[in-house]
Amino acid sequence: MKEKILRATAKVISKEGIESASTRAICEVAGISAPTLYHHFNSKAALIEAVTQFTYDAHRTTKKQKRSDDALSNLRMYWDEYMHFCMSERELHRAMIISISQGYAVRSGFACFYDLLAEFESLESQDKLNYPALNCAQMFLGAAQGISLIFMSLQDRNSLPELSAPTREAMLAGFMKANFVKKVPQTV
Repeated sequence: MKEKILRATAKVISKEGIESASTRAICEVAGISAPTLYHHFNSKAALIEAVTQFTYDAHRTTKKQKRSDDALSNLRMYWDEYMHFCMSERELHRAMIISISQGYAVRSGFACFYDLLAEFESLESQDKLNYPALNCAQMFLGAAQGISLIFMSLQDRNSLPELSAPTREAMLAGFMKANFVKKVPQTV
């Protein structure tokens, strides 16, 4: 039942936006009554936190399924998957950012970061980085979130691909020792 409610919440947020998503609309989409909703989630804030966790979990699962043995390729894929999510699920992404900015500690968000860190640690263990893995992971995440926030502020959805891949590649080129950077086609 909880997953049914979370999927309905995600659907309503995607369609109506986080502020406009009413518990009434969520109940209608889920096909449940308000008491059933409040039995599982005692407030709209708790529901938003749970859907954020649920969304991170789904996003992380997608990335793990596409993961390879090449850390640099995985970093590009992680970035591109995040940007794809930002473009395809704009309101869910916004809900995630709002939840985090309001102090919700989302377990899966931390897990996503540790997945990212593990890729940089792999490169560090091969002596391919100019900086410590933790610093690289933090800067990479910060850049990805910065691009996603720019995207959130723009009405033109076509601008993200123009910003995304060059930023990703500039970050990776700065992190990697010169002889380990491989040029790849720009994707998003």
